Amino acid sequence: MTPSLRPSLWERWADFTICFSRPILVVVGLLTILFAVLLTRLDYGSEIREFFPDEHIRFTETLEKDFKEGSYLILIFETQTGKSLLEPELLRHQFRVLQEIKKRYKATSFSLVDGIDQALRRSKGKSLLEEDDYSSIASGIIALSGPKTVRDLEKVSRNLLSHPEAVHFYQKFRIAARMVPFAAGGKLEFGVPFVKAGRAYLQLDPSYQKEEQTAVGVGIRGLADSLSTKDLKVHAFSERLAFFDVDVHARKNVFLMGIILVAVNGFLLRVFFRGRGGGGVVFTVLAVSSLWTFALAALFQIHLSFLHLLVLPILLGTGDDNGYIFGARFDEELSKGKDFKEALRAAYAGTGRGMFLTTFTTLVAFLMSGLVNPSKAISSFNLLVALSMGLLFLLSLVLEGALRVEMGRYRDWGESRPQKPPLRITHILEGLAPLGARLAGRAPRRTLVLCLLFFFASLFSSLKIDAESSERTFLRRAMPSYQADRINDEYFGQSDQVGYVLIEGPVENPVIFEKMRLLEERMKDYPIVEKIFGKAHVESINDLILKKGYPVTPGMPIREILDEIAESGETANHVLDKSYREEAEHLIRKRGGRYDGLLFKFFVKDKAGAEVRSFCRSLEEEIRKLGLGEIPGITVRLGGGNVANRIQEGSYVRDSILSFFASLLPNFLLLLLVWRRWIDSLLAMAPLFLSVAAVLGIMPLAGVNLNALNLTIGAIVVGLGVDYPIHILERFQEVRQERSVSSEEAVRQVLTSQGAGVFGGVLSTIIGFCVSCVLAMPIAESFGLLTAFAILVVYISSVLVLPDLILLGKRRTSLP
Repeated sequence: MTPSLRPSLWERWADFTICFSRPILVVVGLLTILFAVLLTRLDYGSEIREFFPDEHIRFTETLEKDFKEGSYLILIFETQTGKSLLEPELLRHQFRVLQEIKKRYKATSFSLVDGIDQALRRSKGKSLLEEDDYSSIASGIIALSGPKTVRDLEKVSRNLLSHPEAVHFYQKFRIAARMVPFAAGGKLEFGVPFVKAGRAYLQLDPSYQKEEQTAVGVGIRGLADSLSTKDLKVHAFSERLAFFDVDVHARKNVFLMGIILVAVNGFLLRVFFRGRGGGGVVFTVLAVSSLWTFALAALFQIHLSFLHLLVLPILLGTGDDNGYIFGARFDEELSKGKDFKEALRAAYAGTGRGMFLTTFTTLVAFLMSGLVNPSKAISSFNLLVALSMGLLFLLSLVLEGALRVEMGRYRDWGESRPQKPPLRITHILEGLAPLGARLAGRAPRRTLVLCLLFFFASLFSSLKIDAESSERTFLRRAMPSYQADRINDEYFGQSDQVGYVLIEGPVENPVIFEKMRLLEERMKDYPIVEKIFGKAHVESINDLILKKGYPVTPGMPIREILDEIAESGETANHVLDKSYREEAEHLIRKRGGRYDGLLFKFFVKDKAGAEVRSFCRSLEEEIRKLGLGEIPGITVRLGGGNVANRIQEGSYVRDSILSFFASLLPNFLLLLLVWRRWIDSLLAMAPLFLSVAAVLGIMPLAGVNLNALNLTIGAIVVGLGVDYPIHILERFQEVRQERSVSSEEAVRQVLTSQGAGVFGGVLSTIIGFCVSCVLAMPIAESFGLLTAFAILVVYISSVLVLPDLILLGKRRTSLP
């Protein structure tokens, strides 16, 4: 058959770039200047809640806005010497720290020392700052105590004093509460139990805006640190402070990451384009693509976090792949004696479809992953990568030709002057391709069996994968929040798991309160639930109703009782000196003159995520059995607090699988549509399955947990990894059609000619992801190293396994 003389689409595009090279460069240059101005509008800042689904974000915002829950800044007081934290001297110092903070910032504190100060004022007319005898301090609290106050003391001990020292402290108070009426003159002597650490909760005034809250938190932390002494160290921790530290750390290291990426990329371009001038073209395409990507992020008002910085290695990896393949093909055509125009037309014709497929498969993979991911941060990251891929393809098309044309005005691309000898490292960078060429076709069935064994062994290992979702996955040792979180976990880990049951609707129904009482009673039967005097450690409006002396019964006048509690200034919690009104603000919600929300707070022991999730499912089942959600107009939701992290962990495996297949299937269909060859389309997917299986298999062995970021690796492998099989399969078909050689010989020629070029893109991608470790956060390190490993496995599979699979596929379809 006589080949058609009609130029292909890619050849016509090459002619266009040759004719209009200067206008193209002018337009691109002007747009780049315009986009550079937009970079000043970037919105940058990280929040852990953005890594959760929207449902969790709405739940958390409801807790903060309507019930003043979950937005605390925690101060941790740690004694640095042998003195107990309950020594009068250290008690007074804690109180002075809190007073100084409240002088400078609008905040309310909840702490043991606040309660002690008020107890002394009421019983003795003295302030804590005026009392230096521990027995007097203790008897001042006992003077106000009764049976319910002792229960409050025990509750507070779980959150405000370190365990187990706090137990000894409150055992003495419980004994004293019974002995005071019988003691001569009501006077008891108390020994000071040793307590290593204590906590105070600060709640910022609602008048502070979101941005102000972070700045105020940083100010409070600095002030608290300045008030630390050799005897008492003050730590500060909150979600906002943790992510402030993450952002500060990322900003410091992003420049180092950028410098390393530029240096490595420049070196690799120098190696592969030594003496041929193509490195500058690729570098320019990548630089302009990066600038346009983040400029459009600013234009579309995409809220950026440290995560979005990882767009760079993905962009550079895909751009390098296309640049190396195009440049190598252009040089190959020149070496055949073609003039510049014909060589450029042949390079576009030979690589255009491959560039389109590699770029758009990446675009589709990240677009689909972004659409199905429930996390706002992860979703916007994926969508930003998809945007960058579209820009990369556009700029590669227009600049690869236009820049080479303009460079050709100052040099003769076809000149016969000797080229500089390639660096010796190029022989190393050819990687495994020559080995793959030698092994191709020798034992394809054995290769297939070994791959299947490896695949199933990796899947078996992956069954041991654990998940993790907490601030600590983002924190590095050098960050102030890391130290505060470590101290908090060391002293209060046993009582730091809190969750909420939110009941919304027309709650002025006594039946609801009766069912809540029954739920509290049933919870004591679960070992994971914290207990106080044999009862479940929970907080609900029922506690206040009982303190007021009303029994919780189906016939109780609930509206009148709630109004009385919500308006009462009497002290409800003597330990923290909180009134009924202040306590009720955290437990009930009133809007439009009617009560429409109740909050039920529960505490569980610090257990593994699977145990907490199992309990939450059981709790939801208890709620269903009680029929709470079946009351007309009533909705019941469970989550919030630390428990939300555990619940979120349970969805990570599902989300990773969904993300992988949501990326894989559209790409398979795209390849099938373009190639019209289902065998080749399936073959392109094979290295991806091996790579994802390898990553899942190695994670338990390396002690790496599945987190909000590395669960996206499957989609990234699809987006980036499919490039290498595409390049190999595209060139294989071309060689078979042009040279009429056997399939075995075609495979060897493809691997020999494209080995260094493909591995150049692989190496730049791997190094790019490894460089993400410069951000120095555990979540970034696990993501970067695992993704680099995944890309390496894809490459190894593409040059050692894919050739045999190609040959098996051709034999199965009886093709020559």
